Amino acid sequence: MNRTESGLFTRARESTRRVTESDSNTRDGKDQRAIADSEDNNDNAESDRSSSSACSSLEAAVDSSSGPAPLSRVVGSFIAPPPSKEHMDWHTLRSLLYLLRFGSVASPHRDPTVLAALDQTQKAVLALLEEWWTGQAHDKILPKMKQYTFFHALESAADESTFDFHLETLESLACEGDLPFLHEAARIYRLSLSSGEDDPSRYMEYVERIPQDMRESAEDQYHGNMGTLYSCELDPLEQTSYQKSFREVAADVSARERIARHALTHVNSGRMENPSSGAMLEKSRLKDFSQPIPTILDPCHWLASNEAVGFPWYLWDIELGCTVRTTEIPSENIRYSIVSHTWGRLRDGEAMESVCGVPWRVPKITRYDVKLLPQMIKDAGFSEPYIWMDLLCIPQEMSVDWQLAICKAELPRQLAIFRNASTAVVWLNDVASWKSTEGAIVWMGLRYLGDDPTGPARYTGLYDLDTGCDIAAPNASSPCGLVKADIIEDAEDTEQEQVPSAWFTSLWTLQEILIRPDMVLLDKNWQPLAIGNTLLITLDSLVSLAGELSATEDAPIGAESLLSMFHDRHLSLLRIESRLVPLVLGANRVSTCPRAPAIMSAMGATNWFRGRTLQQFQSPEEADLLVLGCYPLDFVNEVLDLSGAAFFSCTTTTATLVMDDDTGTKPAPGYPLQGTMLPFMPIPANLYQGVLEPGDAQVDDIDHSSVSSWRIHLDGSVTLPTVAIIASNSIELQSSCQLKCLIQCNDPENITSLHTVWGVLPLYDWIRRFGGDAHAICTRLSEEHIVGIIIHRWANSNSYVKAGGFSYGWPDTFGGPDEENKIVPELLTVLDVNWHVL
Repeated sequence: MNRTESGLFTRARESTRRVTESDSNTRDGKDQRAIADSEDNNDNAESDRSSSSACSSLEAAVDSSSGPAPLSRVVGSFIAPPPSKEHMDWHTLRSLLYLLRFGSVASPHRDPTVLAALDQTQKAVLALLEEWWTGQAHDKILPKMKQYTFFHALESAADESTFDFHLETLESLACEGDLPFLHEAARIYRLSLSSGEDDPSRYMEYVERIPQDMRESAEDQYHGNMGTLYSCELDPLEQTSYQKSFREVAADVSARERIARHALTHVNSGRMENPSSGAMLEKSRLKDFSQPIPTILDPCHWLASNEAVGFPWYLWDIELGCTVRTTEIPSENIRYSIVSHTWGRLRDGEAMESVCGVPWRVPKITRYDVKLLPQMIKDAGFSEPYIWMDLLCIPQEMSVDWQLAICKAELPRQLAIFRNASTAVVWLNDVASWKSTEGAIVWMGLRYLGDDPTGPARYTGLYDLDTGCDIAAPNASSPCGLVKADIIEDAEDTEQEQVPSAWFTSLWTLQEILIRPDMVLLDKNWQPLAIGNTLLITLDSLVSLAGELSATEDAPIGAESLLSMFHDRHLSLLRIESRLVPLVLGANRVSTCPRAPAIMSAMGATNWFRGRTLQQFQSPEEADLLVLGCYPLDFVNEVLDLSGAAFFSCTTTTATLVMDDDTGTKPAPGYPLQGTMLPFMPIPANLYQGVLEPGDAQVDDIDHSSVSSWRIHLDGSVTLPTVAIIASNSIELQSSCQLKCLIQCNDPENITSLHTVWGVLPLYDWIRRFGGDAHAICTRLSEEHIVGIIIHRWANSNSYVKAGGFSYGWPDTFGGPDEENKIVPELLTVLDVNWHVL
């Protein structure tokens, strides 16, 4: 996404231009400035009412929108708005300082009233701004940016009395570290009012340096995005419909910057040791670290807030060492952490064991002794008094009626259980140590900083980044702890294959990471993954960093294995905002239990499950009653109802013309085609492993009415009674239009290709290149956007296969502002066809 320039940087140019244009007046000193102030006051008096009205109208528009509430709305409940838009820069900075003083959990002046006014996402956004504003001692860009921000806030004063008021207000809110910047800004401002011994030309020299300094900030990836976030969150005049996107980008960039900054500091401290020199520094426990800032700010945003109400039935009391009913704990005292882990494949048959403090027996696990869990949890050092862990908090004996009933009630409530937890951790009981993983992350952080054009210049007085990578590499000289080597033997050769930790292949844990992507990783000894003893590494921050890097020849084994694992498991899709991600990523994940309950909470598709009786819940699923052998039809239909036409719009990098379950060979023309209209499809192991991705859709898109008639069958095929066609090679349409669309589709002239073709191409010409019948069908559209699928069949076939998808955006994306390219209903030919699509 291209970052738009924020008001912070735009006004830097305006300030310089204003002063430069009035250069002669300013150099005349105080008298000329007084005249200008007088004119400003007159203008302000006339514009106060209209400006306040404009600000009120803007805030009302934001209030009525469906977008996230900006921080300025919270501030508006505690401090008065500025008298006019001319004072907006002062008000914006005052708002930030107010929230940092009274709304930050780390501030000694924090006010419970202000804290209560912030929702979870706003708290995370404020934490991002606080991290940026307080900064890093070696960051050379931040001091210049803060200096300018304070200066511009004071410069908006039209007279000395207003200036004094603005200065006193900021002084009362600023932390001690900000006061030098504030006072220097005040000194520079006073130069413009001075005569005699203080030369106003020094003021001009400072102002003329602003464009260069602020250009450096705006071009810097981290400071540029944070400056944009600052403006759109706290300046009512800068609020935009892209606010959610600005938040996401800022959080993403901040996560990578945070890891890189700590990696650089860690290397500079000399704490990285050669593997042969002995053990790493002793690690801290969980409660010794600051709570991490999430990278994905609003996970599973498609789920209604009322679905996340309430607490679990049971929690584990760490101090007492027993399972307790949450109804027996005052709600204000319920603070718990989630412990995610995988154990279904580790069961010792049907054996069960008693654990002290747990009112039911739990499955016996082969990898560890479940009877030792209470002490392990106590030694881990959680900062919360309670934890939730399924073995200890969900009854496990399905032959006991009361336990069965509670288990059935809790499974569709995983959203509430996970979202209402204070923190979440992953216990990877097959990871022996974090040594190589930490070394790999340090190396990756330094490499990321080196790849950032402004990264090396941002931090001064620290190691050269290449030197830092060389220092970090020895600690990443073995595969990272998240992967392990399996020995593969055949008749001709023996080799090692790196496979991920079992947690990354479990279907149940996929749902958990989607709801709580901010999980901290723990090894088998409950030690957290961290850089040194300063920064906890969360899963979402690791996904962000890995998504920006690729394995290079100079990458140490640890970094290479970590990057390969994240890319092979397609974990970057966790950053895609789609209800369909669990189905897409879940296709190749393992579950020893029925698959639908493992992901239904993250999709909001739980009605089918709640409607089942205890007997149905207890009975094993019959494979021939599951769609593609995976999910119950009523579950799939509920997901379809929730997702709409987007359900059919996933794209894939695997060409659907080559699916041969029996031989895996490349078929000749005329071979019965195979593919999928669904967002999931088991792919034969001997064929190219592509990945489905949720299709492109815009906020204003609506489903075409014809899609509501489409019906899914147990074999995964779909019947299309009615379709809206926009291009065809065999049907004469009522209207034709040559749209250049973004197409991801099988190559119609190379059906043996394993990969799809991706590019901006003329849709009608592309459809005509197919042999047999091919059609482009609309699934979603708006006045300026259309999304659809391409289906194809051979001349002698009764069934179609989905060959790909297309999207078109008018006028910005592909076409240009030609009226004839604007999407109107007349461009679509709606037909009753009753087609069958595999």
